[in-house]
Amino acid sequence: MDPLPLLSKEAIAGQHFYTYREYKQSREYRVLKAIIKEFVRDTFKDSASGEDPVRKAVCLGIGSFDPENGSWSVKEKAHVQLAAFLLIVEEIEKFCKKPIKCIFQEPAFEVSDIAFITSLGHEVVESPVAFDAVDSHTFLFGVHLYRDVYAHAFKNGDFPALFIGTGWDVWSDVNYRWEPEECTLDAIEIMEKTHKKFAFPEAKGKNIFYGTSIYWD
Repeated sequence: MDPLPLLSKEAIAGQHFYTYREYKQSREYRVLKAIIKEFVRDTFKDSASGEDPVRKAVCLGIGSFDPENGSWSVKEKAHVQLAAFLLIVEEIEKFCKKPIKCIFQEPAFEVSDIAFITSLGHEVVESPVAFDAVDSHTFLFGVHLYRDVYAHAFKNGDFPALFIGTGWDVWSDVNYRWEPEECTLDAIEIMEKTHKKFAFPEAKGKNIFYGTSIYWD
């Protein structure tokens, strides 16, 4: 069976428009927005005269908006995650002096995916550029990633200003084949003990954000 033809960036944008609008009107987003407002209150309270606490946003492993098999579940996951990511950035940016730079890293991206993301004004990079960009002024977003991807994201030793990804409560119950020193998640374990934590709001019957947590110091 021949692969499906690639969607144009305009077709992807059209699909995203409806997903974005629907997600923004959802109960789950209203709950998420309240959580992000609490993050802003905590993080920006001492930044009136200084630099923005969040200066860039790194999105890892969001998936393709045009998978080879045409699966709507894969497309939906990518579109909903992108909507959540961009809405969080928009909410944080209201309190920033400068725009937040958004960086995307996804090995599964096709040409049309890259064209769509760049048409929104964002940057698409190859590994390990996004990993290297993570520091204490970063909003790090990575949902349902492999253990080694999270390990690479935290390799610089900095806690991001805001982290959204699989929480330690999930990882602590998972058996894994790597030795800890090869693929350590010490940073997430420490955040579990020292950071504020919220469960990411999820629509009933969905698993797009299953096991996903929101952390900040």
